[in-house]
Amino acid sequence: MWAVRSGHRESVARYVLGEIALANGHTLEALDNLSQSVMLDPRDLKARSMLALAERLGGRLEVAQQHIDAVVQEMPIDYFARHEQYEIPRYSVTTGRPRSRGQNYGYSWHASLTRFSKSHLITRLPEDVVSREGFLKKRSGVHRHSPATGAAKRDFPMLHYTLGFLYDQDGDRDRARSEYSMGAKGDPAFVFPHRIEEIAVLRGALTANPQDGRAAYYLGNVLASKNRDEEALAAWRDCNQA
Repeated sequence: MWAVRSGHRESVARYVLGEIALANGHTLEALDNLSQSVMLDPRDLKARSMLALAERLGGRLEVAQQHIDAVVQEMPIDYFARHEQYEIPRYSVTTGRPRSRGQNYGYSWHASLTRFSKSHLITRLPEDVVSREGFLKKRSGVHRHSPATGAAKRDFPMLHYTLGFLYDQDGDRDRARSEYSMGAKGDPAFVFPHRIEEIAVLRGALTANPQDGRAAYYLGNVLASKNRDEEALAAWRDCNQA
């Protein structure tokens, strides 16, 4: 609140206040703060996606659809926005929950969203937005089957690290270790974690296996992206020693 009043990085402060309001179920307050965040910094795609999410929860589905479509048009690989774009047509204003699975929503990329749409699981959001338990129950089919062509399928390290962290939080240590191991063996191409919540994920992986050099390297990348230079250097040194 001090940041808002002082004007120091007000767009970020408004975004954080919006997330807090969402976590507490205060949709109108979230809409107010997120709208101001986007107005102050229209380039912030995550704030724009979160605004669309709040608009969906507030029943403003047409506006939410317009806003999220604009984000996806600018950044087609933004999987948070893609997931929200998938959720909006499924949402029932009457029940406040997704509509029946039997309805045809006209989206062919649902399977790919299952892989990518949950990197924001760690943020505190309402249960209909982020259901850790439900996601884990649906986990069985992800990255377990090779394509019909028999070609090798790329594993995405941060997906497995995140799943490992969630299993660890649920007390399933064996599955957590398995996912952490898959994260360490995953394809590092195009992997540059930069979300604040990924710091906890990667530290969890290092707690489980201090010799995981890739987790230390990725952790250094996240910390560097947040200008936490000393911590980033320490993580990279750990990477070299692993």
